[in-house]
Amino acid sequence: MVDVSNSKPVIPLASYDPRSGGQGRNPYAQHRKPPPKPPCPPKRESVSDVAMIMGIPASEMTPSVQEGVTGILNAFDHQRLELEQLRAHVEYLENQEDRHSFLPVFNRRALFREMSRRLTVAEKAEVCQTFLCFHIGDMGAMRRSFGLAAVDAALTQAAQDLTDGLRSSDVIGSLDGMDFGIILALADAKAAEEKAEGLKTGIEKHPVSWNGAKIELDVAWGMHVITPGDTPEEIVAAADRDMLERE
Repeated sequence: MVDVSNSKPVIPLASYDPRSGGQGRNPYAQHRKPPPKPPCPPKRESVSDVAMIMGIPASEMTPSVQEGVTGILNAFDHQRLELEQLRAHVEYLENQEDRHSFLPVFNRRALFREMSRRLTVAEKAEVCQTFLCFHIGDMGAMRRSFGLAAVDAALTQAAQDLTDGLRSSDVIGSLDGMDFGIILALADAKAAEEKAEGLKTGIEKHPVSWNGAKIELDVAWGMHVITPGDTPEEIVAAADRDMLERE
C-alpha cells in the first residue's frame, strides 16, 4: 500500500544549500566521480490500493479519476528523483570548487576565503591564531631524476602528513606550487613554532617511496601571528618573509 500523506515536500532548487543538514563540503575527502544517475522509480499502474489520497477514499474515485491521479503520482515520482539527482550534483560541484586539483587540501581561493572568515571571527572573539607557511624543497631535482608523477606523489604525501598532524579546528590549503598554508586556531607564537617543527620533522622522517627508491623531502617553514586588520595577502607575505629569514 502506498501512503502519499507523508511524502517529503519539494524544496525549490534555488533555496537548497547542501552545506546544511549534515551535508557540508569536505575538501579533505578523496576525489570522487560525479554521482551516478539513479534508476528510474517503478511506474505506478494503479492507485486502487491507496487508502486515502488528499482525504478522498480511493474506493470513491471513478476509474477515470484514478487513472488521472496515477499519472500525477508517476510524474511526481519522476520529478522527485530528478531533484534528488540535482541536489547530489550540486553538492559534488561545490566540493570540487574548493578542492585542489589533486591534493587532499583546500585550493588557494578556498584557503584565502577561510582566512578572511577566521580574521573576522578572531577580531570579534579576540582569540589568537597563527598562520604557517610550508615549502617542500628539491622538487626540481626530483622532477629531473624521477619525473612529474614522483613530484605529484611527494606533494600528496606531504599534504597528507601535514593534514594528519593537525586538529579538526585547523585549516590547510595549497598556496600553489610546492607551498602549503595552515591556519592554526587558538595558537600563539610559541605553540605555533612547536607545531611547525613537529610537522617539519614528520615530513622529513617520512621519505617518499618511488620505484624502489627512498626520496627524502626537505622542508622549510615560516609563521605569522595574525593580528586585527591583516589581510590574507599580508599574512602570507609575512609568513613567507619569516621563512626566508629562518633559512
